[in-house]
Amino acid sequence: MATDRIPARRLEWLEAELARWEEQGLLAPGGRERIAGGYVAGTRLRIVGLLLGLGAALLGAGLIWLVAANVEIDEVGPVARFTAVALLWLALVALGEATARTERFDIVAGPARALAVLAYGGAIFQAAQSLQVPAYEPLLVAAWALGGLLYAYATGSAAALVPAIVAGACWYAFALADRAEDVSAFVAGLAIPVPICLAAAAMHSRRATAMPGFARPWRALAALAGLVALFTVTLSDAVDGGLTVTSPLGLGMAAAVAAAITGVALGAPERRDEILAGTAAAGLALVLLAVVPADPAGGTPTGAQSAYTIAAALVFLAWAIAVAVAGAARDAPGLTNLAFAALLVFVAVQSFGLIAEIFSGAALLLAVGALLVGLGLALDRGRRRLLGEGHAT
Repeated sequence: MATDRIPARRLEWLEAELARWEEQGLLAPGGRERIAGGYVAGTRLRIVGLLLGLGAALLGAGLIWLVAANVEIDEVGPVARFTAVALLWLALVALGEATARTERFDIVAGPARALAVLAYGGAIFQAAQSLQVPAYEPLLVAAWALGGLLYAYATGSAAALVPAIVAGACWYAFALADRAEDVSAFVAGLAIPVPICLAAAAMHSRRATAMPGFARPWRALAALAGLVALFTVTLSDAVDGGLTVTSPLGLGMAAAVAAAITGVALGAPERRDEILAGTAAAGLALVLLAVVPADPAGGTPTGAQSAYTIAAALVFLAWAIAVAVAGAARDAPGLTNLAFAALLVFVAVQSFGLIAEIFSGAALLLAVGALLVGLGLALDRGRRRLLGEGHAT
């Protein structure tokens, strides 16, 4: 009988439930042993996967660093160096495909494919250097991200999708910083992709084409972009210039709305709340950027500036809490940790910022803590009500 590896906590829960079902007479004699025998704790496997993934990430980063640094090797010309990197990339692609088809070594497939995407980036940088193209050209990162995305979707590898998304996010951030006229335009550019990424996650969560491994990186990117954008919005001094709607910004807003509508209409129904929340967060960020009051000449915050800061802080806190709740609901601890880290940074920065002139450091901690506790109690009450309605029906 084949066995499946599951986390140790889940196995403990399963054994406890099986014992309870056996006591209630829901299982036939021997059923408990047969069901439990199909599962084993997979802690060791998870550790091996973690080590392989971390090792692949470091190897890939080292390779790209080596290529980008244009290290000169005696008696090895640029063509030979490109050939070596390209052959390494192709070898990793072959290794990923071979291990994916072998059950014994399938745990190696994900790290090998992720490393193949990183090696592909190294091949692009090496080819550019051979053609005397500067290594810091953003188009090289865009080509790397595009190729990685195509490879990830062609192979169905979520592990390959992660470095491809990271490369794409880096290219987008650099391109945005290069073309944005001011900080407000840059922040608006960060907010716009939030509903787009959440729509992509919802499309991957559809039962017809379920790809939950692909949904998580897109959801994490949306959470991070929203947190950075909304946190910057709370810094009224940084976005003092206001927001000017340019043609690229207008096109981006239209694309975000179209993606949100598509995700709600065609994506997984249980993910619609995420898309609506992300769209609302991005929209509120744009509104706040448009109405930010001017910095007073005397340095003393005006009533309008204080009201703006409080409103921006509430929007940021709402998004951070939404990310934390999504992480708990989707069994994605990375999202929860990201949200709590953002809250800590927010409290630390605002303790010395404009909010410190409205609330003291202690009052800010008390206010945020009371908000989180109140939200937790409200969510627990809602959960109990839903459970009560379910039992009643």
